[in-house]
Amino acid sequence: EPVLEVRQLAAGEKLAGVDLILRPGEIHGVAALQGMGQLDLFSACFGALPVKGGTILIDGQDVYLASPADALSPSIGIGFVPEDRKTEGLFLKLNGTANASLPVVDQFSHYGLLDLKAERAATRAVFDAVEVADRALYMAAGSFSGGNQQKIAISKWFLAQSRILLLFDPTRGIDVGTKQQLYVLMRKFTDAGGAILFHSTEVPELVHLCDRVSVLYEGRIALRLQADEISETAIMEAPAHFRLPCQFTREDAGMSVTLSTEALDNGANRSIPNVLGRSLGRARGMVVAIVVFFGLMLLQAFISPGPISYFDVSFLISGATPLALAAFGQTLVILSGGFDLSAGAVISLVNAVLAANMDPADMEASVLLWTLVGIATGMGVGAFNGLFIAVFRLQPIVVTLSTMFIIQGLTLLVLDQPGGFVSPSLGTFYMGDAIPEILPSALLLLAALVLGWGWLKRTPYGVALYAVGSDRASAAAVGVRVTLVRFATYVLAGGMYGMAGVFVSAQTGSGDPTVG
Repeated sequence: EPVLEVRQLAAGEKLAGVDLILRPGEIHGVAALQGMGQLDLFSACFGALPVKGGTILIDGQDVYLASPADALSPSIGIGFVPEDRKTEGLFLKLNGTANASLPVVDQFSHYGLLDLKAERAATRAVFDAVEVADRALYMAAGSFSGGNQQKIAISKWFLAQSRILLLFDPTRGIDVGTKQQLYVLMRKFTDAGGAILFHSTEVPELVHLCDRVSVLYEGRIALRLQADEISETAIMEAPAHFRLPCQFTREDAGMSVTLSTEALDNGANRSIPNVLGRSLGRARGMVVAIVVFFGLMLLQAFISPGPISYFDVSFLISGATPLALAAFGQTLVILSGGFDLSAGAVISLVNAVLAANMDPADMEASVLLWTLVGIATGMGVGAFNGLFIAVFRLQPIVVTLSTMFIIQGLTLLVLDQPGGFVSPSLGTFYMGDAIPEILPSALLLLAALVLGWGWLKRTPYGVALYAVGSDRASAAAVGVRVTLVRFATYVLAGGMYGMAGVFVSAQTGSGDPTVG
């Protein structure tokens, strides 16, 4: 029974009425001149291009692939290696582990945190199988040769245990030695029961690797060739002409490779040198921030007429906390590849909402309740931004600039001049001490922020965030729900702005429509 079948498939600008069958254990080649609809065929089968007509069947069942995430699901199990690995197949700034594990990163998540040891061990196992050095686990993918980059791009589908591979010109631009390794991996994959739909611009590859070949011309199948019929002449006599690069024979692909669970066991026990150095390198932004903060503390102590006191330290930390909260939100947006001008306006709005609605007679107002009100207000604005940016795909600078003006107007409607009332309970909680004369509450909040940042980076969302910010198209191609990640990012950022507004309100004890 075919594992993948398309019937009268139409997609994109070229593909019109294609019938094609892919069976387990075979390499089905697609020969075509550039622009004959082959990319539309592969993209539609991966859910990356809307289907205009016809059907796609998996194991004989009609399926609807709304996105690559659907194609990656265990019940379907399709992996796609695109033509341009640098812009579509890899995140060059991320390390090999992140690149390989991203399609299945949820499998390594336990209680919201990634099991980094298990993730690295599983990645090392597939890297061993495709003969990629261990240093690829922690080095940026962009630092490797084209051949190793392509092996990393393919290895993620082995890690995802895909049973159908769509390989679109995978040997383009790589050295001869790596080509031989890819031929071996392709045949080993099909020998194990997998199926490969394979397009190559090199006719000899199609001749010597494929069990069947379909020649695509002007979006339709012009010729179908079985194993004993496949030849360069037969393909070239179809209504298309191909360039003939270097020759190779089927014997060149006769090497063998063993994929076993032993690699996983060995990989889990191997160590990578200089862990401390790499950890510090990844956290250099945080280290710089801490150094700068303590540098300012020393400067304050130097220019102060008297010795620096606990009050001075607490005052400096309290003053920095709203900025840190807003900066955290801004960082999330920037990491997603976005932009946000509405932070200050949100802080003003939250301050005005609290000051205009808190009861002056209630000196012990609920800190939790009003904190949640402030955060929810900020998240609401973030959802507004996310809707127009992530869903409707408008430019972030246009949306957030418009949002800023709208929020400024709303703030003036809520509180048209400085005044109002913020319960002293907020000031006591946020501006006081968690441990008297030892630990300011603001410092505890900043510590929680730092821990939260470390936790976020070890969650599936954190990995997806970096992927989306690195390259949205590549992120979508490995099943990341880009729209959802971008929308969630603006909502989270709005929540951080809202928390900053709550803290400012605790500082001032009143409202000011221009405080942000």
